[in-house]
Amino acid sequence: MEQIEKACNSQLARELEVALPIELSREEQVRIVRAYCSSQFVSRGMCADFNIHDTGSGNPHAHILLTMRPMDEQGKWLPKSKKEYVLDESGERIRLSSGRYKTRKVDLVDWNSQENAEVWRKVWADLANEFLERNNRPERIDHRSYERQGSIKSPPFILAWQRHRWRKKESLPSAVS
Repeated sequence: MEQIEKACNSQLARELEVALPIELSREEQVRIVRAYCSSQFVSRGMCADFNIHDTGSGNPHAHILLTMRPMDEQGKWLPKSKKEYVLDESGERIRLSSGRYKTRKVDLVDWNSQENAEVWRKVWADLANEFLERNNRPERIDHRSYERQGSIKSPPFILAWQRHRWRKKESLPSAVS
């Protein structure tokens, strides 16, 4: 990957972190991550690598690394974007004061779209719920924030200053935790 990237500040990969249901066995946790990576990333041409972490603290999770650049069937890296000339009203290229023509970057894949974050979170929740149901577990995962769910609960892993700001914003009594 480093050989194909030309810019010194190129982003080589994207990392996602997903919480794994503690109700599932390690074997099932591996299966769910593989199914998720295959359906959401590999099927779209990304290379995906994952690692599962579980220190026994009740927070098993997977780190998923994704390539930013597509690859063809022969294993050759493809471009992420291309430059396109900006045209005026009559379809002519716009010349800059430097003598060069005005261009813009056009992404060739939609992997950087902000909408992907919501889609990927929902798909993870749906897949996790499917695995939980298959294993006769009553627990369910909701990809939405507590606020979007209409809940007055505060997030379980939150720093003290964030909790204070959240309570102040929601005007909740300080006894809520």
